Amino acid sequence: MKRSLVLAGCALLWIPAAMAGWTAMARFGSTPGLQSEAPHTLPVALLGPGDSRRPTLVVALHPQCSCSLATMHELDRVLAASHQPIETLLLVYTPSHAPAHWAQPHALLAAAAPLHARVLEDLDGATAASLGARTSGQVLLYSARGRLLFQGGVTAERGHEGENASGDLLATALASQRQAAFTPGVFGCPLFPLPARHL
Repeated sequence: MKRSLVLAGCALLWIPAAMAGWTAMARFGSTPGLQSEAPHTLPVALLGPGDSRRPTLVVALHPQCSCSLATMHELDRVLAASHQPIETLLLVYTPSHAPAHWAQPHALLAAAAPLHARVLEDLDGATAASLGARTSGQVLLYSARGRLLFQGGVTAERGHEGENASGDLLATALASQRQAAFTPGVFGCPLFPLPARHL
């Protein structure tokens, strides 16, 4: 009898704790990260090689963030459906003290292959920060003339893969070459340590 009471008491304590944990995880998964206003024109330093101008897609990624793969897979879906020539640049956050190959996990490189992207190790996230990117998965689309058409994330929540409104918004901006109607949230890990004022 005493043991049954103890087990019942444990169950009464465990159920609310489990529900609280599940709620916290769900809230975290659906809460977008920070992002700032991106430049309205593509910086010259990020132009692709050659004289031909194409739309340019810039993606800021943290290579150790599990959400980065979801972003890459969603971009693969959008770009494969568009059939439009495009320059793709991956800014892979790399801290200055990182060991060799820290920014080149096999899964991320494999996901980048179908995009035929240029991969730039972004030392301490300096380039991403100059573009207003604060969260892994930040996507910027610039027109062939260098005009900002889209900024934001392309997944519905952290680590979520599959068709969603944000990815569709990018697809529409790419097809129409018109500025997206709104800025979707970016769901991923912080790209770099936050300044003290944000702590």
